[in-house]
Amino acid sequence: MSSGPTSSPITRPWHEPRGELLRTAEVGEWGGPNYEYRGAKIRCNPGGHVCAFVLEGHPLSAKATHGVPGTITPIIDAWLDEGRLLSWYRVPKG
Repeated sequence: MSSGPTSSPITRPWHEPRGELLRTAEVGEWGGPNYEYRGAKIRCNPGGHVCAFVLEGHPLSAKATHGVPGTITPIIDAWLDEGRLLSWYRVPKG
């Protein structure tokens, strides 16, 4: 008999967004969709598969590209809610 949780970590989403991802433009300045999420502006290339974000005070703001918007929301949530980067990120030097 098991007394632990019944849901498997494999079947659960790894991150539950803490806000609403709003599409603000179909075609923005990078040629793809634009979004807003919890005060951050997310800009994507055509197809929406390469995106970056701008969030005042975040050390990675406008300094790196990421994948789809869903890969950016946990970065924003960790910063806004806990004041930290996700464990696999490092602050760029310079």
